Amino acid sequence: MIAWSVELSEFGIRYEARRPLKAQCVVDFVAELTPTSPQEKPNLEPIRRQILQR
Repeated sequence: MIAWSVELSEFGIRYEARRPLKAQCVVDFVAELTPTSPQEKPNLEPIRRQILQR
């Protein structure tokens, strides 16, 4: 990767490693379940049903 980074830098292109996919999944999950207002509560019923069915 360092060799490619050196080659690309000649053209003003900079290599940036991607974040791990797992971290992005956690961020998306938290963002989806975070209420936008204090009165709003997420619907956890589907999650409860999955837990009870196992």
